[in-house]
Amino acid sequence: MINKHSKHAQVALIQFRLQKAKSDLRAAQLLHQHQLPNAALNRCYYALFHAAKAVLVLHNKNVRKHHKVINRFILLYLNTNTFNAKFIPIIKEAEKARTSSDYQDFFDPSIINLNERLQQCEAFVKLIEQHIAININNC
Repeated sequence: MINKHSKHAQVALIQFRLQKAKSDLRAAQLLHQHQLPNAALNRCYYALFHAAKAVLVLHNKNVRKHHKVINRFILLYLNTNTFNAKFIPIIKEAEKARTSSDYQDFFDPSIINLNERLQQCEAFVKLIEQHIAININNC
């Protein structure tokens, strides 16, 4: 849990994680352009992951493990209509694709529409960025 009395540290962590998400998104786009789909899938997932972690800090919920971040984010924001529930399968599919591309020996990334995945990832990161911009003074 984040120390509620350390607003400066909380804001710095939110900004750091959001910047990390944006950097991962940019890396995913560049890796895709250079025809490195497995690496692009990995960075796309991490863009979603770091954006979710940033917004969790905004609301004083700091978790570390991947499945806990994803589950907490879905429970707190997607199931409550804070964000559009269409992102639930996007996040879950990105997590599954990242795990498969990282750990399955003969994973074929061509089964995933990477252009669409990158667009979804970009939309998610922008949505989180907008939410943070509106709510950062309330943390």
